[in-house]
Amino acid sequence: MPLFVLIGGVSVQADAIKPWAGASATTKVFGQTDSRSGATASAIGSDSHLLEFQGYYSAAKVTTSSSASANATGQANNLLEVSGQHYAGDPGTTGTYADSARNISATASWSGDQVIVTPTGDGAPPDSVRLEFALTFRAPGYSSEERWMFGSMQVDANGRTITISPVTSYSSSDGYSTLRVGGEFDSLSISPDIPPESGTYFYLGKFHIDVALDGSGVSDPFNLSLSSLPRTGLFKNLGFFSYQWASLALTGVTLPDGTSLADAGYDVSFASGLIIDEAAVPEPASAACWSLAALGSYWLIRRLRLSRRAAI
Repeated sequence: MPLFVLIGGVSVQADAIKPWAGASATTKVFGQTDSRSGATASAIGSDSHLLEFQGYYSAAKVTTSSSASANATGQANNLLEVSGQHYAGDPGTTGTYADSARNISATASWSGDQVIVTPTGDGAPPDSVRLEFALTFRAPGYSSEERWMFGSMQVDANGRTITISPVTSYSSSDGYSTLRVGGEFDSLSISPDIPPESGTYFYLGKFHIDVALDGSGVSDPFNLSLSSLPRTGLFKNLGFFSYQWASLALTGVTLPDGTSLADAGYDVSFASGLIIDEAAVPEPASAACWSLAALGSYWLIRRLRLSRRAAI
């Protein structure tokens, strides 16, 4: 059955190379696993525990709550989306530790898709094309405790691996413009959509991969995955809270030198039927509202505790 893709406002017909079923999503929340696959895929998991242990002075109890979600949407402007969080109550003076095992994870994948490039005239297809991506993600703010609890996130694009993790130290001389995370992107900046004064930081990381085309203009298959890997554990006299969210968008297809395929005389489509709106920008606003609400109460309690200790 022919697929119709929209490139630059023009509907282009392309025959699918094979039925598309390359989306997958997997979540792990301690011992519970949810895994799905198909044309699109969505997985979700959650778990909670009451931990009982011997504290410094007496027996203690701490409630933990964890969740993860992964989505491979089939929409280029939000192709892969993951989130993971872990909360553990204040353990008192028992101590601070983070589990070495990855007890919580969420991975969304898009595997085996192919780009199809068709000359609009009599010319031959190019030897390769460049796929442009944008990753919008939430990262720790200016609290050293939050950075320590965060964990990491990871992108894999055809073997190009980008690991996102908090920097161990940074200068505060640049104020809110200072990056609190690192990752091998082509460019990385704080997203202008969410004011960092809120204490919640959203970042925009851009990167690309190049894929070769055969003589008929069909690319080698490309594979994408996005993972959330929050830390779990306890934090002395405070409580433990790690929250992650990320959305990966496929924002454009160009020649390797950045020239628009339309300007170079080519139409482009995908074996999966993906539609790229090059004017679309990854939008973290809805996730930001959820995140700010969840984080707001936690960090308000944290600041109140710290201010009370300072007053003693």
